[in-house]
Amino acid sequence: EDKTILVVDDEPDVRGYLKMILEDAGFGVVTAGDPAPGVFVLEASLRSRGDRLRLDARLAAPDGAPLWAGKFDGTLADSFDWQDETGLDVATKAIAAVNETICKQAEATPEDQRRWEDWILLCSSVSTASKEGLSKAMAYARHAIRLNPTNSFPYEMILAHAGTASSLGYDELAALIAPDMAGYIEKANKLAGGASTTRAAMAFSRYV
Repeated sequence: EDKTILVVDDEPDVRGYLKMILEDAGFGVVTAGDPAPGVFVLEASLRSRGDRLRLDARLAAPDGAPLWAGKFDGTLADSFDWQDETGLDVATKAIAAVNETICKQAEATPEDQRRWEDWILLCSSVSTASKEGLSKAMAYARHAIRLNPTNSFPYEMILAHAGTASSLGYDELAALIAPDMAGYIEKANKLAGGASTTRAAMAFSRYV
């Protein structure tokens, strides 16, 4: 899945800082002094008056539609801490807006045209606090496995959701994938190479 954000700012230091924050969150980042078509655009401008600072941040969709905007105030006295806190706040809000937009696009895509990444997005966006939500999430993960059986992430998702279903007493949901559970565990472990997320998912599913 291509989750790329274009960071546009006339200050190289601002572009570099936002790039670092977003890359740490798992996004591909392109920086530029001027926007380019086809990607999410995050723009920011920093102003100062006396000892006061204000950062204006704006996020636009690939089609140019505004998705989010925020103003962040600070002072020169606490500029270093303010920079870190504001950068994280901007990245968190921008990532949430990007994910919401991508999920809506996945929902609007006909089922027979969805990619495995679309199913994973939908799986991740469903609330698993209810039986209905868990049922949907498990079905979405199975679609992702069908389309891409060589990626560990869909297996990790379905193992985690199966464990949640068992822990909440939704035994009928857990029973739906019980015949495939051993295969899912084997695939997840083999494909992820013992990654921590896989170990956690397997431990949880076995514990419950």
